Amino acid sequence: MSTIYIAGIAMTVFGRHLERGLDDLAREALDGALADAGCTRAELAMAFYAGVTNGPLQGQHSIPGQVVFSKIGIEGIPVYNIENACASGSSAFNLAVQCLKAGTTDVALALGAEKMNIPDKLKALALFESGWDVSCAEANYRNLIKMGEGVVPPPGSESDKPYSKFMAIYAALCRHHMKTHGTTQRQIAAVSAKNSVHGSLNPKAQYRDVISVQEVLAAREVSWPLTLPMCSPIGDGAAAAVIVSERKRRGLGIARAVTVERPAPPDHADLLPPAVGRYTRRFVYGEDERHLSFEQGGGHHGSHPHLVHEFVRSIVGRGRPRVDAGMQVEIHITFIISGVLILPELRLRQKKRVGPVKQIDRSQNPDRQKRPVPGLLVVIVFSLELALRRT
Repeated sequence: MSTIYIAGIAMTVFGRHLERGLDDLAREALDGALADAGCTRAELAMAFYAGVTNGPLQGQHSIPGQVVFSKIGIEGIPVYNIENACASGSSAFNLAVQCLKAGTTDVALALGAEKMNIPDKLKALALFESGWDVSCAEANYRNLIKMGEGVVPPPGSESDKPYSKFMAIYAALCRHHMKTHGTTQRQIAAVSAKNSVHGSLNPKAQYRDVISVQEVLAAREVSWPLTLPMCSPIGDGAAAAVIVSERKRRGLGIARAVTVERPAPPDHADLLPPAVGRYTRRFVYGEDERHLSFEQGGGHHGSHPHLVHEFVRSIVGRGRPRVDAGMQVEIHITFIISGVLILPELRLRQKKRVGPVKQIDRSQNPDRQKRPVPGLLVVIVFSLELALRRT
């Protein structure tokens, strides 16, 4: 089995691209990735298209990838459509790698594109309400909202504008954390302010203005304690990666490229909070199985990006990866509270390494997009590729 390489990568700027269609966004990402790899459309032999919103929001069901690719010059090759919640983009990338490892082809494309800004904003917000078991959605919602009991939101702190039901759920999780750990709204706002600094350094980020903790707290409230900068915006964009075999890498004359290898990290299922761990096992892996999301992405929070962060750190620092509960954690978050909840629950406090507030403040998120854009987790590959090329 030959070594697999990332030959080219590209992505668009995230944002509200009201005037642009999916094919336009996808074309920009594709052209950039092909130029980066030094190859042409004619050399692509297989394509994997990631997207979750194409059907519900644009009405393009069944063959979204075939339709988009036909408009940007890719036809006559196998196209596979990938929908796997937040792991859609990374799943497309993984399948592209697997087809090369199997010897099916020497060049494959993984491309994710989402167009979430549409005239009917309520329709876009309602999309996320199908991202769980819809047969018991109301019961799940009531149970999760109850977690916020015991902390009374200040009067007038709920937005009178429509917002996703999941914002109310995340706000309830915030209040539960505040009640349990004494977390303050200001500490949660500090995470958002910190993320804005990272976003200001990323020309592809949806938001690139540095904001202070005070500005976060003064922003329009959505569902207490969450203000607007703490919540995920909806965004449009596309990202692409061209993956090649060893033989094709030599043919393209690429002297140095990042290889794709499968790590074998340990399973730390015991570090998950029981309340979260049981749902992960039940809904993703089955009742009797161990938690193996280090091996495969399972959708929401299934791909453990903190392993990616530690891998890059070890490469840049030429050190041995420290895959344990004490390592610095990076989390792909859709809402600020996701990071706040996960970090303290890794039992780091029991090892007396850091307290919950310090760990929250030191968490690393490379941008402030906080994007619920499932098809676009190819952007993780984009960020990693750039980081590794600098080493």
